[in-house]
Amino acid sequence: MPFRTDPPAVSTIIESILPSPLHKNFLTKGLQHPDSLVRHMTAITLARGLQKLQVVQQLLADIAAEIDDEPSTSKESPWSRVRRELEFEARRRVPEVIVVINFAQQSAQLAPAETETEEEQALAAKSTLLTESALRLFGLLYRTLPSIAAEAKFDVGRLLVSSSSAKAEKRERMSVKSGSVVDDSGSIASFGTAGTAGMGGGFGYSRGEVAGFDALSQVHVLALLRDVKEWDWARKAAASQYTYFYHILQLHLNTQLPITRSLTSSLLDNMLHPTMLFEHDPSELFVWISAIPKAHSTVSGPLLTVQQIYLLSFLDDCFKRAQQFPYRYIEQLTTLVPDYFSWSNSSRVISCVLMAILEQFHAKMVGQHLSTDAAVVILGHLRRVLLGLMGKMDDDKFLEAVMLQLDATVAAAKDKGQDRPGVETLIEAMRHDIKAVFLMSGGAYNEAADFPRLVDEQ
Repeated sequence: MPFRTDPPAVSTIIESILPSPLHKNFLTKGLQHPDSLVRHMTAITLARGLQKLQVVQQLLADIAAEIDDEPSTSKESPWSRVRRELEFEARRRVPEVIVVINFAQQSAQLAPAETETEEEQALAAKSTLLTESALRLFGLLYRTLPSIAAEAKFDVGRLLVSSSSAKAEKRERMSVKSGSVVDDSGSIASFGTAGTAGMGGGFGYSRGEVAGFDALSQVHVLALLRDVKEWDWARKAAASQYTYFYHILQLHLNTQLPITRSLTSSLLDNMLHPTMLFEHDPSELFVWISAIPKAHSTVSGPLLTVQQIYLLSFLDDCFKRAQQFPYRYIEQLTTLVPDYFSWSNSSRVISCVLMAILEQFHAKMVGQHLSTDAAVVILGHLRRVLLGLMGKMDDDKFLEAVMLQLDATVAAAKDKGQDRPGVETLIEAMRHDIKAVFLMSGGAYNEAADFPRLVDEQ
């Protein structure tokens, strides 16, 4: 049955979504009310209205698309016009985004630093409940009324990594000594490679171990980040020394929740696929991510934490550099073995991130900004990546050039008097992988050779 030519009046539609008694001032006062129950019920009521608005907007868009397929002399169909006017009318009835942001911040700050007494545990539970409803509301505003959300100019990445959680990260880094040290909180510091295993406090929803309303809040934040356009993932997170890419990848590797891992995977795809790093072959990103050790039922503990932070802090720097200077690294990629890659068949080209890794590995190794433990973890990841990329190559010419680059790095480190046990044996294992894949004669090789391995290989 065809749709009516004339849609219902906007006044009729909006009254069935956000009735007149739920006007802007009323909802604003509800979200700012001193009683937490009033704030919670106001947020739930408004969220239900916005959910219905989202459904109606999609229905109007579908009808408009079908109507527009038919011959028409008008530039805008009545259904498209009604959809636009409905958004304008809804804007007049909802609170400003800054009110929702303040509601979320105040809710998060209710939680005490320690929850020892029953009263403190009750206050923490109240905080998580209110924060979840605030973040749900925040996400609905971004999806249904993107114009009003954009006017707020709020960095949504702050929901993932808060300034308070970043300050905790800094305090923990200062509490450990240089070298390879893991304390009870999971922090390590190693010759300029430092990080934190668990981010807590404020909006810090990059933590891997969450449950209940905290887990639901984390889902809201990730879904919002996935939908937000033009979000700069290569920018450093609030008061953190790492970018948002680091924290999203850290969460992806450590969460045990399937929905969270699915959302982080989708978010990483949205972040990196459109860039010059992986637009040539979107499937290559999976090779890079899957090569990083992940937490699961049989792999966990301090050693996994150390290896992940060694690797993620290094990759964070390399991905950021490759994103900032893609043409420089693409040129290095094409000149390492001239005419090896054909850009007419871009799916067989390798990401220029590889060249950033070789460059920074050399600079940090020779400059003694990388511990030996960190160096072998980075090489262990690179070994896996190269194994995954060999399917793009017809021979070992390019890979041998990569091995020569690594040999030059080790030689330069030795010239400076550095003893790097395990690095050369791991490079030798990488050479054996290449020879085995391309069916070359590599001589006798001991499969049980003692070279450093990533934690999930042990």
